[in-house]
Amino acid sequence: MGNPSPYALYYFLFFIFIIILTPIIPVLIEYIDKKRKEDKQKRYREEFYKHYKIHVPPTMLVYPTTTTQDIGIFRMRYPAWERRNKDGTHAGRSNNMRIHQHSSELFIGQWQLAGSNPFVVYNLILQLRAAGVAIAYCAEEQRKREAILRRMNTRYNTGSIDAIVEQFSDDPVKFEPFCADMFRHLGWQASVTPPSRDGGFDLTLCDTNGNTFIAECKCYNRKHRIGRHVLQKLQGANATQLAQGTIFITTSDFTADAIAYARQVNMRLIDGATLIRQDIMRHIPIDMQYRYG
Repeated sequence: MGNPSPYALYYFLFFIFIIILTPIIPVLIEYIDKKRKEDKQKRYREEFYKHYKIHVPPTMLVYPTTTTQDIGIFRMRYPAWERRNKDGTHAGRSNNMRIHQHSSELFIGQWQLAGSNPFVVYNLILQLRAAGVAIAYCAEEQRKREAILRRMNTRYNTGSIDAIVEQFSDDPVKFEPFCADMFRHLGWQASVTPPSRDGGFDLTLCDTNGNTFIAECKCYNRKHRIGRHVLQKLQGANATQLAQGTIFITTSDFTADAIAYARQVNMRLIDGATLIRQDIMRHIPIDMQYRYG
């Protein structure tokens, strides 16, 4: 029997080499592709930061676009169960626990950014807006804005005090969050005191300068007159609360004696007329004022 041909040996070794590399090649290709994408993302993030001085969260992806978006636009999308009820909750009878991770997207300048976590995406948008980048309202923000405008239209429309009184006639306690919302619109922090812990006041407030206040809210017929003794209760409540100021809000009016007392203790009074007068109107953004003229 003769010696095997060297070519046969080469073919045999080549065959063994192919067998060994066959499962490795896809893994190697995948690694190279992943590395290439990571390098691209790193470069895109650096370019985005150079322009906007804002770091893109690591869970978001950045891509260059062929068009320029001068005013940013974005679309919020949310995770959803693959098998779900009409209200979006998981269908209890299904064993399918898969979640669709829909990406929220932002288009700004020459960039497209995407992320599956809507909170992370929206936080980036808030940072960009704070840095002076113009980004239009998304659908959710637009709906919220329209709802606020509708409430503000009810609140500030001249001659609407009777309508406000009527609105809360069945449950005057709801006038308290109504007032809290008014202060929030002015840029203040406001919270409503729970009825079970009402210590003689309805709201705790903090203005844009950090000054603290407590407030009492009374929704009465416009012919009603609030007397001095009611204001004294609010002032007494502040003896333990120690806020820097007190505010009394009503849809009606105050007696002369109550007004004199308020001046003595530096209590701010907001009556029905003040709710709709220009000193409140001036706090509304200029581009909204035409709605309440």
